[in-house]
Amino acid sequence: MRINVEIEPTSKKDKIIEFASSVKAYINEINVPDNPLGQPKASALAIAIFLKNLGLKPVPHIKAADRNFYAIKSEILGAYYLFDIDSFLIVRGDTNSYTKDEIYNKYKLETIVNKIKQDEKLSVIKIGLPLMNYQHIEERIFERINSKANFLVLPQIMNVKELNEELLKLIKNHGKELHAYYLIETENNKSFLYELGLIKGNEIRTTEEHVETILEFEDYVDTLILSCPKDIKSLVNILTRIYKK
Repeated sequence: MRINVEIEPTSKKDKIIEFASSVKAYINEINVPDNPLGQPKASALAIAIFLKNLGLKPVPHIKAADRNFYAIKSEILGAYYLFDIDSFLIVRGDTNSYTKDEIYNKYKLETIVNKIKQDEKLSVIKIGLPLMNYQHIEERIFERINSKANFLVLPQIMNVKELNEELLKLIKNHGKELHAYYLIETENNKSFLYELGLIKGNEIRTTEEHVETILEFEDYVDTLILSCPKDIKSLVNILTRIYKK
């Protein structure tokens, strides 16, 4: 199982450098979200290029709602041929609840991937798609699995008990990788995560409990993406312990 981490988008170079240098020795790739929560941030592609220049392997997310098909394809072409960035996650993207954001792309995400993969120049890149409602296997899930996506990504999962065994078999039988987000709640970020509705109550797991839970995913997913907003120190502590195991 590979370990990735998610970086919080920022336009401050020193913060990106600090984060990258802290996690570099323990991870495979860094996932770069694209305007999370619908709030404009430094672009995922710009941060990905910056990380690439620091010697890390980024996985930029591309928010389809903000771009038409040609804009998405041109970003991928430029990132791959000019900066050797070869892995992307295409998402519908968060919307700002306080504004009426215009939607520039109404294609299904799997349609976007299939159209991109038709171009031989981009056949070697890896493109992932999210699987949001993974507890129940519906038509949309089948469409994602049957698409030309190379990997599928599950949203925040707390433990292996939340995994759908039937879904795991389907993904494996279709020759795709399974990636999953794992949310790390700590004393330092629990208020932030609670406000976003990502955790309920004030109960948090200890560092050792997080490490044990993360290692349990070994036999189930190809890549686990650790997300620990607002708390680099705890993230590095957990990464260090996993590395030693």
